[in-house]
Amino acid sequence: MAKTKLMITGGAGYIGSATARRLLNEGYDVAVIDNLSGGFIQALPSEAEFIQLDIRDERFSDLLKKFKPAAVLHFAARLVVHESFAESKDYIDTNVTGSMKVIEACRQAGIEQFLFSSSCTVYGASLPTTTMGFAEDDRLAPISPYGATKAQVEKVLSEACSQGWLNCVSLRYFNVAGAIAEEGIGQRGINSTQLVKAAAETASGRREAMHVHGLDYATKDGSCVRDFIHIADLIDIHSLILKGLLRSQITGYEAFNCGYGRGWTVLEVLQTMQKVSGCFFPIIKAHPRPGDMPIAFANTSKLRRRLNWAPKHDDLDQLCRSAYEWEKGL
Repeated sequence: MAKTKLMITGGAGYIGSATARRLLNEGYDVAVIDNLSGGFIQALPSEAEFIQLDIRDERFSDLLKKFKPAAVLHFAARLVVHESFAESKDYIDTNVTGSMKVIEACRQAGIEQFLFSSSCTVYGASLPTTTMGFAEDDRLAPISPYGATKAQVEKVLSEACSQGWLNCVSLRYFNVAGAIAEEGIGQRGINSTQLVKAAAETASGRREAMHVHGLDYATKDGSCVRDFIHIADLIDIHSLILKGLLRSQITGYEAFNCGYGRGWTVLEVLQTMQKVSGCFFPIIKAHPRPGDMPIAFANTSKLRRRLNWAPKHDDLDQLCRSAYEWEKGL
């Protein structure tokens, strides 16, 4: 019996490549599109068909029609919040214009199932309506160009679904971290802006110190509060969502938060990395960065209820240790 075909844009990145590995192991036929501007060909499993191509290239539409996947998983994007202020034009071109081209190519090719890699930054200046954190129906009020691009693409996808030709799930990631070293899954870049990765780099001697951007927030230790999710739990969610789309259990437009439903402060994360690595690196106070949300954690009740999902790696020690061990092995 022929395997179900999937196309993954941005599939050489951290989350895209991890998802590609999982779906290949589950028996799907996976094609990966990536221009390698932020991804790594070493991250790709050998079984995946790889095409080096920018999603804005006119050839993408013909490629999609030829491959004819059952679903498209769209990860390709630029994603550094504070960088997006200085490079907003390029963020719009890559994240919005690029996504519009992918969506239109899907319409032309008759692709009806779509999974979009979104972000908690779409909530921005909004306030959670409950003490359980941001819920999917809370107001979207992004405060960074990056968050605005994600919110804009979500709106376009919602409109496409309302027209009846597309079923789409937007997964709003909170802070994805950790590694599965034995499967070749981990963050490969250097000088990362992502907290756990940067802390692992520092503990491994690749940085001299960690800078904490703001220690005057209204939190228990003055640093920002963030919800984290281990990459292993996140790819479980992608697998569940994809099955729901392909089996028509999810129709129309849906958004799901991806996190653990609780937050750790930046200082708590850094202190945990020091503990698991045995390296007590310097922690230096720095100025707050534009676009940083003081507190951001997810209400995950919808995900747990609708998909019967429960995390398997909700442990800060484990998350930091896996990132540190991965960093040592690079």
